[in-house]
Amino acid sequence: RWLESSGASELRRKAHSLGISYDDYVGQPKEFIADTIIQIDRDLVRTKSTTFKGDAARKFLSHMDTEEVTSKMRRVLAAFCQRNSHIGYTQGLNYLCFILLAVLPEAEAFWTMNAMLKCRIRDFYSRRPGSLNGLRIDSVALVDMVELQWPGLGDTKDGNGFSLRQVVGDVLGSTWLVLMFVTQLNLQSTLIVLDCVFAGERSSLYVVASSDNGNNGSSLSSSSSGRKGG
Repeated sequence: RWLESSGASELRRKAHSLGISYDDYVGQPKEFIADTIIQIDRDLVRTKSTTFKGDAARKFLSHMDTEEVTSKMRRVLAAFCQRNSHIGYTQGLNYLCFILLAVLPEAEAFWTMNAMLKCRIRDFYSRRPGSLNGLRIDSVALVDMVELQWPGLGDTKDGNGFSLRQVVGDVLGSTWLVLMFVTQLNLQSTLIVLDCVFAGERSSLYVVASSDNGNNGSSLSSSSSGRKGG
């Protein structure tokens, strides 16, 4: 279902009408992204089911801890970089790719990753020294949402003198929003969040981040009854 709701099916159809397929991106020469491949391989070493939260998620993803899946991830991420040279590879895409491959065939996971970019505002993902303005905007919005729950929290200083607004915006914002919570929530909540994001409901990320029930995603569950990932 993600293939349709995210717009990936239409993206693939348009590419095929131009005679372009996933295999074409996979088959492109890799010399121009050699450094990117090195970074991807570094991240793939630590992309395992044990990274994810909860026994249910780890059990569901345990079949993914194989060399075959690692090879699929390498192909999907490299092809993604070939198609999106203005973005390249961003850390965190490995975890999203891992989740997608758990429920989608390889080519469909690739097109869904590409469609995912249309679900985020401009410059959310970008290669260095990209502005990441999209991420910064969303991070500020995240802090504002958090402060609705805990007024004044953003101005509190930590032991190093940084305000929590800085910490949440720079650290938690990038960790939560770039990864769309896939390593932070239980399995059911992760799939619900991805359902919402691929359906164009970007605000769902803020609902999770700002909710005091964010660890179990109950606020999302109540507003997304009947939804299932995939």
